[in-house]
Amino acid sequence: ADELVARARRAGVGGAAVCSTSGRDWALVAALKARHPEFVRAQYGVHPWWLDHDDAREPFGWSAELRAVLARDPTAGVGETGLDKTRRSRASLAAQRLVCAEHLRIARDLRRPVTLHCVRAYGSLLELIGDFARYECDASRPLPTCVLHGFRGPADLVARFAALGCRFSFGGHPLDDAHLQLLRAVPRNRLLLETDAPDQLPPARVLALCGTAAGTGVDLPAADVVGAPSDDAGFANEPANLRAIVRFVAAELGWDAAELARDASANARAVFCAQAAAHCANAGDL
Repeated sequence: ADELVARARRAGVGGAAVCSTSGRDWALVAALKARHPEFVRAQYGVHPWWLDHDDAREPFGWSAELRAVLARDPTAGVGETGLDKTRRSRASLAAQRLVCAEHLRIARDLRRPVTLHCVRAYGSLLELIGDFARYECDASRPLPTCVLHGFRGPADLVARFAALGCRFSFGGHPLDDAHLQLLRAVPRNRLLLETDAPDQLPPARVLALCGTAAGTGVDLPAADVVGAPSDDAGFANEPANLRAIVRFVAAELGWDAAELARDASANARAVFCAQAAAHCANAGDL
């Protein structure tokens, strides 16, 4: 982890939101935060892929513990939670909705941002957030800031999510034409960029912009990177690759890379550093 953080800093990445997947790794995330307090913004939650039967029952056995973990770290956010209609999630969509709604309540009560995973369920997620805002939030208990992590939803839902204050985060995979056009549809002040490390290794054409083979920490000539193995061959993604993602997105959309980096970093800081402004200089990754 120390070398990953060092490579990220050398690449100009000032911080990273590190999401947990379940109560089984909350302590690991906390330990990473303790080791790199100025770089790591810890996020604690229960990911839909790791929902056990007991996680989805009411009352939630993990809810009080999650509140306690968040109380110990006033800079931490909530997540990763969300909805997933694929077979990767063993829990029903109804059970996932209950769990996700409980995360929203915790984020609302503690005034923390919440990072949301969504696959093939964007309509359901929009309905969930909208109903929560309508029936469980008010001026004294506002809707928490929701970050749509790895956003690949329908373009016609962007405005409706934005109306609920959502932020849209895009990673380096697949970054095909359809993904780039979706990215263009997002308001610039709601746009975040991420790596989703150690998953979602960007394609070689993206990594080539920085001349780096992800997961190796070794600088390579661009010609060598084109043939670099994908994550299927065992290479892990890492936060340092955010630099290549910024450059690729800017080049493909005709934007200025430095301006995009500043905007995305400012948007990330506004979400993840609200509780710790005095301790957070940069936060460019999610």
